Amino acid sequence: MIPTVETKPFAIFDMDGTLVDSMWGWNEIYITFLVAHGATNEAAKEIVAHTAHFTTYESAELFREYLSLDTLAADIAAGLDARMKELYQNVILEKPGVRAYLERLRNEGVRMCVVSSTPEPLIRICLERLGLMPFFSFILSCETVGKGKEEPDAYFAAATRLGASPADTAVYEDSPTALMTAKRAGFYAVAVYDVNRDPIPQARVTLYSKADFAVVNSAVANDSGLVRFDSLTDECSSGNCFVEGIAGADSALMNWSEFKPAVSETEIATQIELAPSASLTLRTGATIDDEVFEFLRLEATPYMASRSGSDYVFAHVPAGLFTVVAGDSVVATFSLEAGAEADTLVNVPGFTREYVFEDFDDGDSLNNLAKTYKNYGWYKIASGTATWIKPDSAGGFGSAIVDGDRGKYLSLQFDLGDSGYV
Repeated sequence: MIPTVETKPFAIFDMDGTLVDSMWGWNEIYITFLVAHGATNEAAKEIVAHTAHFTTYESAELFREYLSLDTLAADIAAGLDARMKELYQNVILEKPGVRAYLERLRNEGVRMCVVSSTPEPLIRICLERLGLMPFFSFILSCETVGKGKEEPDAYFAAATRLGASPADTAVYEDSPTALMTAKRAGFYAVAVYDVNRDPIPQARVTLYSKADFAVVNSAVANDSGLVRFDSLTDECSSGNCFVEGIAGADSALMNWSEFKPAVSETEIATQIELAPSASLTLRTGATIDDEVFEFLRLEATPYMASRSGSDYVFAHVPAGLFTVVAGDSVVATFSLEAGAEADTLVNVPGFTREYVFEDFDDGDSLNNLAKTYKNYGWYKIASGTATWIKPDSAGGFGSAIVDGDRGKYLSLQFDLGDSGYV
């Protein structure tokens, strides 16, 4: 712990990596799960590096997406939690200096609580076993709040229960993302070093001009994950640049964000966190010979799509909310999750041959990629000697929707004939 920070009347503590030395346990369990389901050890480590501020369920969703598993994310999370429970009950220890620091704050009248991404039953098991629970007024899990630490909701909820304002509350965290969230929300953020959060070495970092996306500067991170530029233009130091970070084989980890430098008397610095890259395939339903778009680009980025027949593919792009544009025209807006392999349709008037919308909420993730642009769904094509039976050639998908025990799904029937396909 760091004993020389400013003492605030209230304090919010993270648990894993801050109060207790447990991040190695989560990392080991996550990597073991990923490798057991087909990931390489190197890929597993890169993916797990992104889960620093995730709840178990959010991590399970990421693993399920990456591994293309049929298992429900809730079931994956339950299995991971069960393995970690054993470590909390028998192995995990408090970090050096924690008890003395908590005693000092309690003697000074500081009211404290715990906000963790770990489920509340596991938080309680760990802290009660170590005798740390009496220091805290309450514990709060991000799973209870419904949002992880990339959003400040859990901190605000804890401050309300403490009867505190953000300015009067110190937030102790080892995750860079969580620290940035707390700081931007007005809390006094205190960074706690944890060896399991070491930065990623050899990442490639590039600065782009906002004006024309020209490369302004680039460098490679050292073994400590630190990047230094020999010089920084006034454009970037004043916040008019984007920053890109890439690491791993085939750009496995990426970041694209505004460069928001923190300026002191001696340096200009910022911190970025890499996440598993995503891919996006846009299907137009046009014929192979149709050149629907001359080019497609993610707006406010340098990322261009490659054409594959009537499809347009963004092979490696960062996670985030992006607008796809063709010149000055908006094609669609998509929310890309970290590690997702997104595949969806866009309706292009005059080119898309047959197209319908998915207009029901069935609880699945099929074609639900577009968050703000509603032109998404399915299209059907019968070529050669093939014919549709259900739905028929004139009918829509409504007649083929079946409402079963596990939700709504399509029940399709067709006859391929001698040489057809659908």
